[in-house]
Amino acid sequence: MKLSKLLPVFILFLFLGQNSFSQGVIRDYFRSPVKPGGRNYLSGNFSELRPNHFHTGLDYKFGGVEGEPIYAAADGWVHRIKISTYGYGNVIYLKHPTGHITLY
Repeated sequence: MKLSKLLPVFILFLFLGQNSFSQGVIRDYFRSPVKPGGRNYLSGNFSELRPNHFHTGLDYKFGGVEGEPIYAAADGWVHRIKISTYGYGNVIYLKHPTGHITLY
């Protein structure tokens, strides 16, 4: 079969695959879990190169203040709690009605 006949099928496959497997972004659905609506500063960002791995989260600066409240990024329920000395460490998974999951 000629490449010119396969090209439309390949393009259709790519288009359908991207739309069916990706999570859509909902504008203004999520809010910052720290000081929502306020100004936040990061000390570590997602995919930052660390000495032995890529960082997989966001680290917020609190200026040495302890006890800063952390809010859910959106309405949801506790889906899982995991306590570990490796990986994410102590983590709470929140599942949202949209199907998204956020970790804290």
